[in-house]
Amino acid sequence: MAIPELDLLQFAIAAAELVAILAAGYFAGKALHAVFTRAFNALAKNTATQLDDLIFEYIERPMELILIIFILYTASGLVENLSFINRAIGAYLYSILVMLAAYLLSEIAGALLKWAYISHKSKAIDATLIPFARKLSKLLILMFGATIALAALGIDITGILAITSIVGIIVGLASQETLANVFAGLALQIDRPCVYNEYIRLVSGEVMILKKIGVRSTKLEDTEGNIVVMSNSEFAKQRAINLSRRRGGYAGSVPIEFPVSVKAGDAISATARKLGEMAKEGAILEGFQVTADKVTKDAFTITARFDCRKYTDIDAARNGLNTAALEYMQKGGK
Repeated sequence: MAIPELDLLQFAIAAAELVAILAAGYFAGKALHAVFTRAFNALAKNTATQLDDLIFEYIERPMELILIIFILYTASGLVENLSFINRAIGAYLYSILVMLAAYLLSEIAGALLKWAYISHKSKAIDATLIPFARKLSKLLILMFGATIALAALGIDITGILAITSIVGIIVGLASQETLANVFAGLALQIDRPCVYNEYIRLVSGEVMILKKIGVRSTKLEDTEGNIVVMSNSEFAKQRAINLSRRRGGYAGSVPIEFPVSVKAGDAISATARKLGEMAKEGAILEGFQVTADKVTKDAFTITARFDCRKYTDIDAARNGLNTAALEYMQKGGK
């Protein structure tokens, strides 16, 4: 479509007119969005959900863009120097409407998924996959709209798809490790072997708290509060035990060495009494065991096995048993 030739003065006038039209469209979009928001809030003021607020927050930019294009299309038909803009928009109106509709739908989908994320998060339900789904859904809707818009323009998208596929293969080969981490993170999010703030024991014996599974890496926290970052693919290959999903609590044990001067039966009875006191206080669960595991010429070892409601209670229980055993031996086994 030919653009008319303009002299410098006409070009300046046309540019000023175009800026004025765009500004009018922008402020009209802002004003109309505010009117719609107030009107809808007045109708839905008794609703307890945040969904309506999120939808109007997310569709603000699409509405502004729609009004800018509408005012630009209408006003440019009335201005002689900008009539070519009116003809261009009219010629590609269907494709423009498709893209605007896709943009609007993608933002509505984003608002719905964000509302779902907020609702589930407030109910203490794991919803870490929802932000990823929100971004993915918006991208897919926009890509679908772009495909329809290009087809409406008469553009053969077969070649574009072929080129995109080739570029995708090249990029995939060049970034295998990155893609492996991305897909490993997606698999971890879907499979959910553990959720955030759960305790896990790695194959190395380290106990970690799962903090976040990101796009490329997983963040863990050890029992001393240090942050450990591990790639998603490395974490997915780990043989890990989910300590937070044990039946009956978290298992703990304490080996206590006594000198042979202490009677084994008395040491076992004293340890069992201490465990019973701790169970009554709620420090450990019922069902503990005390066994003699190792005997040497100068000493013997008693192992106390117990369960705690929380993993963090295990260290406190161990300290309590060791302190009681030390006091028992200092008193001569009495």
